[in-house]
Amino acid sequence: MSGRGYDRYDRRDNYRGRGDYPQEHNTNPGAYHRREREREHERHNPRGQNSGRGRGGGRGGGGRDNEPIRFHDERPDRETQDDVRRVEKGTESKASAESANGRPADKGKDRDSGANRPTVDSLEDNLPLRPGYGTRGNDVELWANYVALNLSKDVVFYRYSLDIEKELDNNRGQSMKTDPKSAPGDVSVGTGKKRPAGMKQAEIIAYLLDDAEELRAGCKNGTLATDYRDILVSTQPLVKLEHKILFVGVRSNYIMEPCRIVLKEPEDIPNPLRMSDLLQYLGSTSRSEAPPIPKNVFSQILNIWLRHFSKSYELGDNSQAVVGSKGYAIDGRTKLPRNHRNHVARVSIGLGIDAVRGYFSSVRLGAGKAWINVNVTHGTFFQPLRLDKWIVESGLNHPSQLARLQEVLKGVRVRLRHRTAEVSGMKKDIIKVISGLATAQDGVPEKDQQRRPEYPPRFGGNAPRIGATCSQAQFYDKDRDRYVTIYDYFYNDFRNQGYNLLFVLLPRDGPELYNLIKAVGDVDVGIHTVCMLESKILKKPQFDQQHWDNILLKANLKCGGVNHKLKFDTSDILSRWRTMVVGLDVTHAAPGARDTSHSIAGMVANVDSQLAQWPATISFQPHESMEIVDDITSFEQLLEPHLKRFAKANSKFPEVLVVYRDGISEGQYDQVVAKEYPRIHEVCDRLYSVARQQPPLISIIIVGKRHHTRFYPRRKSGADNKGNPLPGTIVDRSITSQFLWEFYLQAHEAIQGTARPAHYVVVVDEFFGPTFKDPRNMPRASPPYQNAADVLEGFTHALSYALGRSTRSTGVCTPARLADTVCDRARCYTGAGVAREEVRIADALRDDMFYI
Repeated sequence: MSGRGYDRYDRRDNYRGRGDYPQEHNTNPGAYHRREREREHERHNPRGQNSGRGRGGGRGGGGRDNEPIRFHDERPDRETQDDVRRVEKGTESKASAESANGRPADKGKDRDSGANRPTVDSLEDNLPLRPGYGTRGNDVELWANYVALNLSKDVVFYRYSLDIEKELDNNRGQSMKTDPKSAPGDVSVGTGKKRPAGMKQAEIIAYLLDDAEELRAGCKNGTLATDYRDILVSTQPLVKLEHKILFVGVRSNYIMEPCRIVLKEPEDIPNPLRMSDLLQYLGSTSRSEAPPIPKNVFSQILNIWLRHFSKSYELGDNSQAVVGSKGYAIDGRTKLPRNHRNHVARVSIGLGIDAVRGYFSSVRLGAGKAWINVNVTHGTFFQPLRLDKWIVESGLNHPSQLARLQEVLKGVRVRLRHRTAEVSGMKKDIIKVISGLATAQDGVPEKDQQRRPEYPPRFGGNAPRIGATCSQAQFYDKDRDRYVTIYDYFYNDFRNQGYNLLFVLLPRDGPELYNLIKAVGDVDVGIHTVCMLESKILKKPQFDQQHWDNILLKANLKCGGVNHKLKFDTSDILSRWRTMVVGLDVTHAAPGARDTSHSIAGMVANVDSQLAQWPATISFQPHESMEIVDDITSFEQLLEPHLKRFAKANSKFPEVLVVYRDGISEGQYDQVVAKEYPRIHEVCDRLYSVARQQPPLISIIIVGKRHHTRFYPRRKSGADNKGNPLPGTIVDRSITSQFLWEFYLQAHEAIQGTARPAHYVVVVDEFFGPTFKDPRNMPRASPPYQNAADVLEGFTHALSYALGRSTRSTGVCTPARLADTVCDRARCYTGAGVAREEVRIADALRDDMFYI
């Protein structure tokens, strides 16, 4: 495998040639643009109003002068490829000598408390060891959007934490001290004030790098980089600094209070951090050769170094926007390469919002090498308009939409610009009166008025009397033909008729009617519903065979049918060990959505070895945005019905639980092991002890979808008609860890665009590694299976074809895909106005796939 970058990148020359800027801009663009804004500010605010203007040169260069890191789009050299092959071969041979890991203990502790968040690199030593590499299938050469990061073993880094303290306030008699490890916006104990956060905190650190002469003198022959939050990285040791500086945030037109910044060496991770230790570990074949510093600290430092320049450019010039690992050129000046002329960097999508093209970049540590993952990404930004014009453009200019406007603009930065002309002291005449305000005479009865007012004529108000009367009044019973609600329609006309499936024809596409039908059918009445759009059924000139096939596949699954059976080599896993495959996912309300209900967990599991029926359970999390299911009550609601259902169909509880966990980021792997894994055992131990069965063997595999890894075949023979790798492509070497059990699987054929593979990481393994270490347990196939990696990869690939409503493979394996569908269906219930306490699937549907 070879890494490929999208564009040639050189830190020293990347931003040169953009307009006619002086040499100062080319050497330090951030400081140049900030000084220009300060000069403009002083022209309107003479000395005496705002003082303490920043001075001095650059912010440490970010690797531009003494540059230890450069990367290009060249394929790796022969030495790099040999190193990767050597590490892969050595790891595979070493796997038999090291344990494949049983039930983990004392997991989930991040060894580096100073890191922003845990990563997969920080957890690698606690996760199951890779039992080897996959051997089955045909070899194929692929490009990956990874760029080799050539590190020098002589490079040494020093990491410091930035402690920001607000100067003592004599009026209030208290000071504010900020904890760099706390989240932005946290209030320090006993102070009652908030710590500097966001852009304000970043600008404080930017002025520190620009103006602190002692800091520049201490790193005279080295370079500095920072994340503009709480970490400073240097290539030379720095003495402890404690100095008092007055900061003025001129680019935002506010004055910052005096702050004092103290550099502290972290107590948990001693300096220095040598790249030679990291390179030795990446090239090793045993975990015992781990470096004295956790790997995640090295990847954190390299990421800080990688993003420092773009973040410093953002602070000095509004043409850049950096959001986490993503950078965007928001000024429209960025020119795309010639082979991208059909693409645009920024385009309006309406409602005052633009879609902007950017790039994602992150350092990844692989087998024998460090890589930079680079991928094209897109973000949405508010158009840089005057606020009143933006409100008109967004369509939120009606008085009834003020609440929605306030919700949309929450957190948006608005720059206030004053006119320079003097305003006289004359009072302004009232030229507009707000209608609708009550006066003293409003609502007073007419008899209390001195004069009878003349009202304008109303329609029908002066109609003449016709003298007609009704001598024999009769009343119409409206209950017979009254307006029928959806609930009454289901409850009265179908519930008692013995129907269990309804085909519903919808007049229009939209969530309101669809959510209501699903809520009434699944929760209130207990009838399966299949919704169809009228435009696709009645208005099409020709019969759409594929559309009707999909509808009938859904209907058959809802009724408990079997659409197809899979025949695959690893199918004996399901029969020899009574295996239950579980899919678990947690969904949250979309950002900015009005539905503020709590997070929803959904779980599916098979009932037999046919993998045809996947009943589901739903549980509402006790808190919002709660990705981890650590409540025992929630796990009892989710897992216990599946175990009892499996025991009813197979006479015994399952011997093996294979859990595919979706919706988890790399920083939460340890929480799955430390919180969810024990809860699964608690539920199983209680049920199995009553049935006098041994607890099951549990394996948990994380399914990752929101990553930025992409693959491209080097030859047409290994590509489909859209230029993507053929379905069934597996990548488990080169860019992956030599120790962590992970692999990428592209099981599907993308309908359009670049196919995104699924990323699978084993975090708990009690079954695959220990069981298939014995060759006698291997599935019987030709060519033979060599190790547990072959078995898991083949089993996961087969599960990608088990989705009953489709005759094609899916991007992620069926359990994870269906768990995500269950969460979406649960969101329909709350969207229809059903309280989460009242969401309880009807008894008639619990054992069926009501959500499909």
